[in-house]
Amino acid sequence: MISSDDGARAQLIRDIGLQQSYNAAHVPDALAGGQGFSADLAARNGWLQSLARDGVMADMLDDWHDDHPGNDVDADTFGSVKSNAKDVVTSLISAVPIVGDPAALGTGMAIDWINPPESVEADSGSQPTRAPMNDTLLEQHWAAWAATNPQPSGDPNDSLLFEPDGTIKPLAKVLEESNFDNTESVSSSPVALSEIMKNKLADKGIDVTNFDIVYNKFAGDDSNSIDYDYYKLNLQGEK
Repeated sequence: MISSDDGARAQLIRDIGLQQSYNAAHVPDALAGGQGFSADLAARNGWLQSLARDGVMADMLDDWHDDHPGNDVDADTFGSVKSNAKDVVTSLISAVPIVGDPAALGTGMAIDWINPPESVEADSGSQPTRAPMNDTLLEQHWAAWAATNPQPSGDPNDSLLFEPDGTIKPLAKVLEESNFDNTESVSSSPVALSEIMKNKLADKGIDVTNFDIVYNKFAGDDSNSIDYDYYKLNLQGEK
């Protein structure tokens, strides 16, 4: 699917982001119940991220070889392709904060792979919301926090995370309002927003440190990918 056309590639990568969010939304109940499968979910999410990045990377290398038959990619070109692959994956991974009753995230909730949810207004605080973003761990922290049915607590971050009526702001809105280019008020980076989410989860007795470690182990570095020798040997079949 990644190599079939740009539309299919974009949809597949967005679906991976959707699956990551659903997986992450199971984490609070797993940790609160003393269950260890949060690490399994983190590993699955990490592998999804790694496979998406490597698939895009291989597809871009295929395209380069089609345009330059008989030649090998030099170091500068490989670095450029690698950077482009990172940008494609991180720009297409989408957040789907699962807001509402976490019990609804059990086996009874099927993922509609054909028609994933589009962006919606957070009028009820219970609608899944899709928001393009460049930080996949923030997306997962957000999904885990949102699954705990959070309420305003009176702390300074309430205005950042909640609407005046107490419903959760869509992540897209939080990011937009925290963007240095869009606001003259205090801005927050995705990393800072992740820390806010992690602290709020910690306040509920939910420590996602191990989840993050396992995710990062399997996801690898989004600025890295398969090396060229691996690509030629395993995907091109060259000796």
